[in-house]
Amino acid sequence: MVMMRETELYKACNILFGSDVDVSFDFLQYIQPSGIKSAYRKLARLTHPDHAAGGVEDAGAERFIEANWAYESLNAFITHRDRRAVRGMFRGAGRDTVRRPASRRRRRKYSRTAQGRPRGNYYNGVMPLRKLMFGEFLFYSGEVSWEALIKAIVWQRGQRPRLGDMASRWGWLSGEDVIQVLRSRMHGESIGHALVRLGICSSLQVRALLRTQRKQQKPFGEFFITNGYIARSHLNLVLYKKFLKHNSAFE
Repeated sequence: MVMMRETELYKACNILFGSDVDVSFDFLQYIQPSGIKSAYRKLARLTHPDHAAGGVEDAGAERFIEANWAYESLNAFITHRDRRAVRGMFRGAGRDTVRRPASRRRRRKYSRTAQGRPRGNYYNGVMPLRKLMFGEFLFYSGEVSWEALIKAIVWQRGQRPRLGDMASRWGWLSGEDVIQVLRSRMHGESIGHALVRLGICSSLQVRALLRTQRKQQKPFGEFFITNGYIARSHLNLVLYKKFLKHNSAFE
């Protein structure tokens, strides 16, 4: 049976539901997937790298990775939870509150000289049972650290042409339209959604812009190769032997 450590469980609840949540026996016993999903969606909307107001370089990007870890961990917990095991977590602390950890769990750190890979926070939990993007797979399989993943996201976003610039070059967006989008864009809304909502571009035009944008950005894995995180031969092995096999199970 899979059972989360107490410190991991408290940390996951703290991330998704806030530090004020009462992590009680009843809370852990009866929490449902719908509640976890709802809390995750709210947090993801605020921290997703493509939507976060401060951009991927601020703490929001790290919170997005934390939110995904908490979501996957709590889903695994409720799938395998056992009433007796949950009750045992409250031994010596009363029925209503869990013993709060003195400090957060420390992730293992690796140095390049000792372990052959850069320092950083490496995920060592269960692989999520869903389709993943390649960057996510590299992180969840322990190939790259949390910090390297964030840097790769920033790097890849820097390779993309801006959607608004492309639409202007193609004659789909005027100077007045740019001002309208900037004034009317809702918090966390992508440029593409704003263009469609305001009637400036059709959804078909936005899809064409996004396809072209993706084609003009460098492959995600190139960041790790160029910066010495992973050898090209090993990255190709992970891509073709592990990543594609994992995602094919969820087609």
